[in-house]
Amino acid sequence: MINFIDDVMRESAQSLGRSLDSYWPTKVSGTCDIPERNVSLHCAIALANRGLGVFQELAFPHTEKSQRLDVLAIAPGHSFALYLEFKAYTGASMDASTDDLDRVKQFSLNRVFDPKIFGLEFVENLNSLDHEVGIVAGALWRPSGGQVELAGPAQKRFAAKVETLGGVVCREPHLIRRYTPERNPTWDGAYYLYWAVVGDWQRKMDVRGILV
Repeated sequence: MINFIDDVMRESAQSLGRSLDSYWPTKVSGTCDIPERNVSLHCAIALANRGLGVFQELAFPHTEKSQRLDVLAIAPGHSFALYLEFKAYTGASMDASTDDLDRVKQFSLNRVFDPKIFGLEFVENLNSLDHEVGIVAGALWRPSGGQVELAGPAQKRFAAKVETLGGVVCREPHLIRRYTPERNPTWDGAYYLYWAVVGDWQRKMDVRGILV
């Protein structure tokens, strides 16, 4: 499962990087942030390209609060589901990512569907899905010559929370886009895609993305 997720994140980073070759999606500032929706979009595309059913902005079905999950991906044959949240991995957003770890653990599928409307096979397949994995990912700017590891106070809190929940943080982030400007030193660096996984992530998968 880890290799599958890492491949998806690598493809997401490469796809976003290609897009950044053609345009910059926000007002240019000194903060160097990529809005999270740009990351979730390319990740959703990578998952869809692998044959998963992909949905965005999912309401939490069993809560009265106005909460939404960024991305839901359901594998072919309903063998597993991925619950994904995305952030820019800077200070305040990193603390929000720590909260997102709880969100992807708390999210659950709505399994209350009328078989007379959706069909018995649809309902039975959904009810048979019992492998659920939460992923929290985000883009982070790193200046040239600086460390790539998650080493700031908020980032360490995030890593500690992942460990507490029995999850893992990616060993190496994936390069999204590097910038080497002629003048503005603020933009001398690169964007990387980081991710962490919690839940039922230890299952093995074959090369087709099928649980074994």
